[in-house]
Amino acid sequence: MARRKELPLTRICIDEKSYRKGHKYVTCVARLDGDGKGRIHYIGDGKGEKSLDGFFESLSEKQLDKIEAACVDMSPAFLKSLKSNLPGWQEKVVHDAFHLVKHMNEAVNATRKSEHAELMKKKDKRLVGTRQLWLFAEENLKESHLKRFEAMKDLSLKTGRAWSIKELFREFLGSSNREEGAACFKLWYQWATRCRLPAVEKVAKMCKRHLDQILNYFDHKISNGPIEGLNSRIQGLTKKAFGYRNKERFKNDIYFHLGGLDLYPES
Repeated sequence: MARRKELPLTRICIDEKSYRKGHKYVTCVARLDGDGKGRIHYIGDGKGEKSLDGFFESLSEKQLDKIEAACVDMSPAFLKSLKSNLPGWQEKVVHDAFHLVKHMNEAVNATRKSEHAELMKKKDKRLVGTRQLWLFAEENLKESHLKRFEAMKDLSLKTGRAWSIKELFREFLGSSNREEGAACFKLWYQWATRCRLPAVEKVAKMCKRHLDQILNYFDHKISNGPIEGLNSRIQGLTKKAFGYRNKERFKNDIYFHLGGLDLYPES
């Protein structure tokens, strides 16, 4: 780490990672290098505002000025740190598309659970065993499930309506540019806030509050995919070590395997 050169950090991804049971976390910041791969650049203790503040405090003024895009979920603590430390954050912060779709999937599932309870009171079992059907995109369904799903989505179900709104949201994220995305979001938002599905309306209003940073995705085309991949590899390190009781050892292992460091002895 002492030999690490001052690297340009033009695009970064931010996420937290659990290392022990009992809500023990670290904050990981990955840099996206020219090859498109992510390398862990910084690991902070905890997952609050101060844990990310430490990353910015470790940067030179030159490195800070070079940051063009920072991808992050909607964590209030992380956002507070970015607003305080990253000049021009309004144009640079990008909310991760994966987490946005995750919020929509959770809204669909909450709608399904609520409707299933209502139907079961009438001994209507239409939604029994359908949880996974609604969480997959239609194109990713197994052939064995496709016929059942085709029949289900055409029924007058609240869950089907929530699923359709979720799929339109995915189309919005597939827009080709910011202007097209803004127009598609407007149509989606009108539908989502008038659908009379509380869980969906809640996600829609959350997205509206963060719309500028969601639309920044179309300018920077950055997601947390690389750091999610690194998180999977970190999970592999944890499994191989049978868990970590010592946080510093955990952090050192991450830097050693995933930090892109020069590990050769000095000549």
